[in-house]
Amino acid sequence: MLNYNLYIRNIIESIEKIKKTCKSKASLKDVDILDMTLTRLQTIGENSVKLPREIKSKHKNIKWRNLRKLRNVISHRYEIIDKDLIWNFIEVKIPELEKTMLEIKEELK
Repeated sequence: MLNYNLYIRNIIESIEKIKKTCKSKASLKDVDILDMTLTRLQTIGENSVKLPREIKSKHKNIKWRNLRKLRNVISHRYEIIDKDLIWNFIEVKIPELEKTMLEIKEELK
C-alpha cells in the first residue's frame, strides 16, 4: 500500500485549524472565519477522496461519500451553503472524523 500519510496529515491539520478558529456557530458570521472553515472542509473532502478503498472499508463509521459531496457543494455551489448545516457538521462529524483519522494514522505506522 502506498504511503497515504500526506493525505491523512492534511485532513488532521484541517480539522485542528477548524477547531482552533471556529469555536461556535456565531463565529461563522465572520466572513473570514467562514471562508477559512469552508476552505478547510474542501481540503478534508479532497484529501479523503485520495484515500484507498482498503482504508475506507475498515472505517465505515465515516460516510466518505458525504465528505466528497460536501467538498463539491462548497466548490461548485457556494451560493447555497447553509451555515446551520456547516456548524452541525463541525459539531457532530468533525470529532468522529478526527478520531478515525488518528486511528488510521496509527494503523499505517
